[in-house]
Amino acid sequence: MKRRAEPRDVVASLASKLAEVRRSGKTCFGAESHSFELAPPASLAEVKAFERSRKITLPASYRRFVLEVGASGAGPFYGLMPLARWKEGLRVARKLGITAMTLTDQGCGNYSLLVLDGPRRGRVVYVSDLDGVYYPEDRDFAAWYRRWLDEILWDFDNVWFGVGMVGREPEFVAALTGVQATKRAAGAAAMRRLPTITKRSLAALIAAIRTDTPNVQVAAIAALAKHDSAALEPLLPALLDSRDKEVKLAALREVKDSPLANKLATYKDSAVAATAIYAGTLSETELAALLDGPAWESAIMMLRTRQDGSATPRLIELIEHADWNLRRAALVCLRLRKDTEAREALLARLPIEPDAELRAVIAEALGVVGDFESLLRLVRDGEALIRFRVAYALGERGDPRALPVLTEMTTDTCRPPGTAWSIGEQARKALEKLTR
Repeated sequence: MKRRAEPRDVVASLASKLAEVRRSGKTCFGAESHSFELAPPASLAEVKAFERSRKITLPASYRRFVLEVGASGAGPFYGLMPLARWKEGLRVARKLGITAMTLTDQGCGNYSLLVLDGPRRGRVVYVSDLDGVYYPEDRDFAAWYRRWLDEILWDFDNVWFGVGMVGREPEFVAALTGVQATKRAAGAAAMRRLPTITKRSLAALIAAIRTDTPNVQVAAIAALAKHDSAALEPLLPALLDSRDKEVKLAALREVKDSPLANKLATYKDSAVAATAIYAGTLSETELAALLDGPAWESAIMMLRTRQDGSATPRLIELIEHADWNLRRAALVCLRLRKDTEAREALLARLPIEPDAELRAVIAEALGVVGDFESLLRLVRDGEALIRFRVAYALGERGDPRALPVLTEMTTDTCRPPGTAWSIGEQARKALEKLTR
């Protein structure tokens, strides 16, 4: 069955609606790339030539827009592309058997496309390498474009324009209080895009969080956190005790520096445990105890910001761990903490560390926690990457005794793999820093 074409007056009204947005002074994601200005419309000859070259007929509302309103410019994300750039972003569409042309670049490898054939002809589809495809609810290009303009004027959150329900608050709360769970979740999610909500909507979100299915709870938690975090706070203990992993995660995402999260730091699921570690108030000693657990990466990241020294012995133990990633993370953590108690352990580990990259990490750590003499021993090390890191470290220390050493190192033309310049160039950069 053919989709009903958008009436001419609706397409024509888009120009006046765009002018209204310009007058309002409001903005949106990507507006700096087009400033809400359109290129002049294409000529009929240009459109027909494009259609002949592609052996297609453009969908009706988009065709009229290009002919009557503007050929490119103002539009969702980074703006409408001209016809000449129709190929960009089609790789995913081709893999999925979708015949389309590109409308907008959304950034980060995401695109808005216009479907050219099949039952969804005329509709907009979002594609990306990571997320596959998503079809906005809008029936065609004109409806999609009109929605973009309306939502700017309504002060909707438009970073991910087109994702979620079409409508305004009454439609969203009706969906949230309806009988279908999928629509209830969609209604709750849509409320997050609103600038403010009524007391009725607030009550509906709270009711959904208390009694609805997990997928609705997850969407409602995010919406309530945006509009009334104080109303969410008394609900958090029960949500953190939920049997559902996604509900736990949704609640944890809305918790910051709260002891409520601490008990989940040892949870069996690593995603829950990791989120709890970031949301909680664990001490350095408590974080150190988690370094053998499933969320050790989060624990060691948090230890970078703790400075009472109680975790130092455990971190020193880990620089000899069999796991390369854990060994490296411990070394980086010690360096960022400027943990001088680790100096002797680092010096002892350097000659026996079997991995060249980790030896370079140790050298860099010694630049922070070691002394000048310990770095001096490494200036003529046989591994180029270590000499490179030493040159950097000597510059960072600010010790004038390094001047003759770095001057000598400027003659080292070796460029270690993975670096952007030679050891000599790094030594020159370090000298510049020391002599400023």
